[in-house]
This record gives sequence, structure tokens and C-alpha cells, in this order.
Amino acid sequence: MDDSSQSQAAPSGPSKKRSRAISNLTEEQIQHKRNVDRRAQRAFRQRTKDSIVNLEQQFSQLQDTANQREQQLLAAREQNKKLTHHLETILDLVSTALNQSRDVTRSSEDYGRRKLESSTTPRSIALTAYDRE
Repeated sequence: MDDSSQSQAAPSGPSKKRSRAISNLTEEQIQHKRNVDRRAQRAFRQRTKDSIVNLEQQFSQLQDTANQREQQLLAAREQNKKLTHHLETILDLVSTALNQSRDVTRSSEDYGRRKLESSTTPRSIALTAYDRE
């Protein structure tokens, strides 16, 4: 084996690593490497800027969505208040109607009892018998 084949062979020990020394490169290779590095850095910076713009857009959209949801929530709460008020009004009306109905029923029952009591007197029995004839 010659010297060049030995230098291209894999390192024999674990502590030996292949270095990326620029000192072994020609001036043209160094300039090419610098150009490649610059392009890679520009591309990385552009990807970072694009990612930031994308995240800012997503954030703006999420803020808009959150604002819309908040408005919907407020509208739903307001509608809920109105419906609750309407239900309370209806409940009051129904309670009043039921109470009045009970009062009418009681007064009708009282009137019927009084009429029944008055119809059991001897005179009313005689009048009732007379009406049947």
C-alpha cells in the first residue's frame, strides 16, 4: 500500500476523527465552500423568516377566531338572559292563572255547597217536587 491509500482508509482508533480543515483546501475550494455556506445561511434565515411570518399569520387568525367566539358567547349569554326573563314572565302568568282558577273553583264549590244546603230546606224540597210535576 502506498501513502495515499493509507490516508484514505478509516481511522484505526476511536479518538481519531476526520476533521474538516480548510487548510487542506485550495483557494478556489475555499471560495466555493464560503459561497455554499453563505447560500445555506441565507436559506436558513429565509426559512426562519417565513416560519415567523407563517406563525404571525396563524396567531392573527387565531385571535380573530377567538374574538368571533367571544362575540358569539356574549350574544348567546344575552339571548339566554332574555329567554330566562321570558320564562320567568310566563311562569308568573301561569301561577297567577292557576291561583285565579283555584279561587274560581273554590268559589264555585262554595256556591254549589250553599245552593245544596239551601235546596235541602223543606220549602226548597217542596218547590223542587212542584217543578217536576
